Amino acid sequence: MATVTIGVDTFEAGASILHPKNLHAVNFTELLKLNRKLPSSSDDSMSLGIWDGGKFVLKTVTVDSEYPFVQKIVSWANSQYIFLRYGFSLLKMDSFVETTVDKFLKYYERTEERPIFASVEETPKT
Repeated sequence: MATVTIGVDTFEAGASILHPKNLHAVNFTELLKLNRKLPSSSDDSMSLGIWDGGKFVLKTVTVDSEYPFVQKIVSWANSQYIFLRYGFSLLKMDSFVETTVDKFLKYYERTEERPIFASVEETPKT
């Protein structure tokens, strides 16, 4: 995990995708005997925050309730709040992330089937 400088710009060249499907990061975690913090068993208890580099510009509400219907109501309210603020932008972003992760997973395929580039400049711009 490192950074690379190309011209005057510095880029993350290591585990830039920290996602459960990033098998390299998962393998490093196991190799280094690091503990993984897994999300809670209920997606409804997950929270979302958008950080602008200085402060949170959006934070959803979380509730730790033993009653599932309370979690559902809070999840629905969070969804409405996000939609009112961002419209369909987050749905478009979710679709973009899914597409990007699917493309990223191609790098785990057999060498002869995956795209390989000799330099950063050779990678296609998408």
